[in-house]
Amino acid sequence: MEPDRSRPRLWFHDYLHLRPIARDLEIRIGAAVRERVPRRVLDLGCGASPYRRYFGDVGDYVRLDLARGAAPDVIAPAESLPFADASFDMILSTQALQLAADPAAAAAEIARVARPGARVWVTAPLAWPYDASTEHRFGEPQLAALFSGLRVLEVVPQGGMLGFPCALWNVMVREAVGAAERRVGAPARLLRAPAAAFYLASNLVGRGLERAAARGPAAALLAFLDARLPMNVLVAAERPR
Repeated sequence: MEPDRSRPRLWFHDYLHLRPIARDLEIRIGAAVRERVPRRVLDLGCGASPYRRYFGDVGDYVRLDLARGAAPDVIAPAESLPFADASFDMILSTQALQLAADPAAAAAEIARVARPGARVWVTAPLAWPYDASTEHRFGEPQLAALFSGLRVLEVVPQGGMLGFPCALWNVMVREAVGAAERRVGAPARLLRAPAAAFYLASNLVGRGLERAAARGPAAALLAFLDARLPMNVLVAAERPR
């Protein structure tokens, strides 16, 4: 069973990567829902829909993905959404835009199906290992420019350079354990426990560096360095009324 990405734990290999995404989305979606309860929400590239709970008791929550294993409501590419214009009050897409064959077309489709006044949140990786040969990477200005059909409210860097080495070590350990399991089989699963202990220690170091950048005697310098290389980028936007 896939871990809940909206509640990343310190023993997850991708804790430092996921924690800022969950935190920033919970704050922003929660504020938008308190302001206006949505009638219809689109979760584009939904996976297991880990962030659905942020929307509360929305009546129509549409899950779209290309992966049948996610059991989505709709199977379709992001570049050709099977919905009428102005169909959704809120749209969420996390860590999926980089997988689109044509990210600009996907962004245009998101703008098309958003109702006037609709809120949109899109996250994408920046400094993070590629999981597929076709993945795209976007800097903050490039990602914002994709959504020219919307009014971009903010572009938020998520996760920084200080924690990135720890996150990379975690990925390397995860891949090594996975390779051992594929080669050796069931006995290699014994490596999962020490790997989780490694992730815990690594994540604690990463969080310590992040906290030092937020406050402390060297905060000014560390915060400057931390901001130089975000792991992810969040775009929050709105369809003009």
